[in-house]
Amino acid sequence: MKKSFISCLFASSLPICPLISLTSCAGNNMIVLANFESYMNPDLIDKYDGRVNFLYYQTNEEIESKFKGYYDLAIPSTYEIITLLEKQWLQKIEWKKFGLYDSEGKLITNGIDALKLFIDPIQHIIKSTTNMYSNLFKPDENLLDYCIPYFLQSFMFAYKGDAISELDNAANWDEYLNFIGDRTNPNVPDVFKPKKTNRIGCVDDGRTFYDLCHLIKMQKTNPNNPERWHINVDNENASIDDLKDDFNYFTSKFTPNHFYFNSDSQVVLESLSTPKDGNLSSFAYNGDILYAAMGADLYDPYSPDEFHIDNLDAKPLALDALVINNKNDKNPDKLNKINDLIKSLFLDHIDSSEISEMNDDGYIYDPMTNFDFVRYTSPFKSIDDYVNGDYFIDTDDTLTKDQIELYKSIYNIEVNPKIDIINLIEAPISDLSKSNMHWAYVEKKQEI
Repeated sequence: MKKSFISCLFASSLPICPLISLTSCAGNNMIVLANFESYMNPDLIDKYDGRVNFLYYQTNEEIESKFKGYYDLAIPSTYEIITLLEKQWLQKIEWKKFGLYDSEGKLITNGIDALKLFIDPIQHIIKSTTNMYSNLFKPDENLLDYCIPYFLQSFMFAYKGDAISELDNAANWDEYLNFIGDRTNPNVPDVFKPKKTNRIGCVDDGRTFYDLCHLIKMQKTNPNNPERWHINVDNENASIDDLKDDFNYFTSKFTPNHFYFNSDSQVVLESLSTPKDGNLSSFAYNGDILYAAMGADLYDPYSPDEFHIDNLDAKPLALDALVINNKNDKNPDKLNKINDLIKSLFLDHIDSSEISEMNDDGYIYDPMTNFDFVRYTSPFKSIDDYVNGDYFIDTDDTLTKDQIELYKSIYNIEVNPKIDIINLIEAPISDLSKSNMHWAYVEKKQEI
């Protein structure tokens, strides 16, 4: 979920603040912004040095444990935002302070107005989530009154080498993985066979891995009924055995030492980005896959005849969004500084096609500068329009038409219209299910 090997290049220059002294390290006037590692352009971190203390976490659950006491701003995933809302820890977003306008020139003043800023999948996620947890909102509110979407992510599969027709023709993940894991089939190429120097890579995250496993289970048991395909736990208090059974729909297809897992995608990305050596396939989020396909800033970009992605239309999704801690509710000066930061760093010109303007130093506006570094699917229409228009042409005029189409296919998130996109977004689960999922995952991943 993060391109950590880049962050290693600049993390050592950042102030290190032990948890016990976060408040004193930040100072009364410093804004503390917590994020997944490498979700922020290092140039922007330098730009806001002295005003913002950037901190990092590994999981959404870590946000929950530190948010109330230490963070002014954080960027959790959707299900964690719902948890923070239930705890009444979130400050309402003051959209009118950001000076944004819709296409008709009307000032955006609330979450309902703000919907117009976002691409259709984001609008659907916001509306559906609001309906699902309607008890948390007033009649004139929606989820955008408490968060600002940051990046949308799609969990996908990529491999290097020759294109494989059996994978292009697979109808769902179950068929796709049945081919990859079949060691008796002579048509399965070496790229998928476990070797000491070549194994399938995967982000080491139990919740993400479960999403894919459960989706496969639902596709296997409901092959002709996409309406039933979803990623979420069926039972709010699922037992370890129940969850192990879900994991088994994936793990049973492979043999020991077929996979390698790493919580730091540095290893996965460096390996997948290496032209000749390294591991030849991986499960990862689309921003990381795009980054690898484009050469990871280390090598020449790949062409479509040597870098391939799955063409399946149902993938686990993750939406991360910015939230504000309401601990500063009675500190108007601090809140004003927080809103000024949000306007500059996250929303500057996000309502305008001018978002893509550049000078000799790069993009003028911070949101586009940040996207250019992270490259996950942007929720904003203005950036999305630019990416699907001139972004790859403007940023590298040596790319071929086929390369640009490959990169756009990784960036864009397509969902089968028969599948409700909200079923592919993680929903909150109980603490018991979280614990049981962890132990089921620890045991089952050892089998592959």
